[in-house]
Amino acid sequence: MRAFVTSDRPIRSRSILAVLVLAGAVAAIAGGSANAGSQAANGRIAYVSDAACRFDPTLKNEDIFSMAPDGSGKADLTRSANPDSSPAWSADGTKLAFTRPGKADNDDVFVMSSNGKAQRNVTKTSPDDANPDWTPDGSKITYDVSGTTVFSANSDGTGIAPLIPGGYEASWSSTGKIAYTGTVEPSNAEIFVANADGSGAQSVTNAPGYDDDSAVWSPDGTKIAFVRFYGGAGEIFVMNADGSGQTNLTNNPANDADPTWSPDGSTIAFTTNRGPTGDNEIYLMNANGSNPVDLTNSPANESDPDWQPVTGTPPAVPGPDRFCKVPNLLGQKLRQARTKSRKSGCVSGTVKYARSKRPRGRVVRQTPRKGLRLCFGVRVNVVVSRGLH
Repeated sequence: MRAFVTSDRPIRSRSILAVLVLAGAVAAIAGGSANAGSQAANGRIAYVSDAACRFDPTLKNEDIFSMAPDGSGKADLTRSANPDSSPAWSADGTKLAFTRPGKADNDDVFVMSSNGKAQRNVTKTSPDDANPDWTPDGSKITYDVSGTTVFSANSDGTGIAPLIPGGYEASWSSTGKIAYTGTVEPSNAEIFVANADGSGAQSVTNAPGYDDDSAVWSPDGTKIAFVRFYGGAGEIFVMNADGSGQTNLTNNPANDADPTWSPDGSTIAFTTNRGPTGDNEIYLMNANGSNPVDLTNSPANESDPDWQPVTGTPPAVPGPDRFCKVPNLLGQKLRQARTKSRKSGCVSGTVKYARSKRPRGRVVRQTPRKGLRLCFGVRVNVVVSRGLH
């Protein structure tokens, strides 16, 4: 699935009335069969949202979230000061791969457990890495390098090697086939299908004049959902694995992208800018395109859904976010300021000294300013008076 960092600009593939009302809508999507058991069997949906708590009060922060298939139980998994994108569940639903800027500020592939713990960088390379996906046995991760080649690596980051030159956005089927996007001359993008080693590649969309990308397999490996662009707007299509039977599912003026199948194959979640202000939301529809419903329904931008392939009760998710409410430290002694900062959920950051009319050893300036609700553990930096000499 194409990396997509949430923003206020239109989607381009690489975003109660009452609880009973929403639950009823989701039940309608599944033809009236949605219930607590089927929700659990379909696992959680991972996605990107800029509704995360902020480390910097001036910047929105994109984190990987997860939610139940009815849109409830939203949880921030990554809680990072860096922008995260492109979540991809392992086949057993216990791990997530995703992308985040590494130490060199280029995007790397990271892996974490299903509850956001044990986050680690597995690629650590200088080019930009994007669009990770897992092999069916969970032993390897594939990803794009600079948008020009699909690479493969062991899940611990060893054994990095090129797999599909000229390809990107690789997606694995349960049967071991690979679907990916490749460029066909003169310049349009098509969906290809290849064997697990990259051999036997064949174009299956064959639609000159249109760009096709973001291919994703149905759970049984018989169908592929993908995005076709008409001008700047995307529509979600579905086709048989050999490219036959191409059908437009969304057929909407909105920009639709990032399809992902439910594990039982009955529904598809996707990104769309159908929000009331043009913001990006995660929607859910039947696998035939009927009964679309807004799952996220928030003023934030959400994108990049990926469905956890769990056939039982999903793992527990993190608890609610904790916040640092920045205290007023002005005029306090440094030790008192540090104690007050710690008790508020913030931590003491950089301490600088400057000449001031204030008494020696007192805080004369602080950043961030008092009263802001930021991420738990945000550092509060202070300037302390040296007095006048």
